[in-house]
Amino acid sequence: NIVHAANSVIDKNKGQLKKNVWTENDLGEKISLMRALSDNEEGVMVANSIFETKVNRQWRNKDFAILYRTNAQSR
Repeated sequence: NIVHAANSVIDKNKGQLKKNVWTENDLGEKISLMRALSDNEEGVMVANSIFETKVNRQWRNKDFAILYRTNAQSR
């Protein structure tokens, strides 16, 4: 699901070099969508979601991935 979503985003960027991201892994869980009013709110929402999932499912940091479109979003 994540790889399919990534390909959909890449496909919408007409200035991007054509590529097809792929994996041999299973389909996985559906992607959840969150709407935030600011970049700070978005960061808090993502951090809280990860924290809650770690506590509830006993997952570790290596079990998560965060995809973003621009390097500035990594801050």
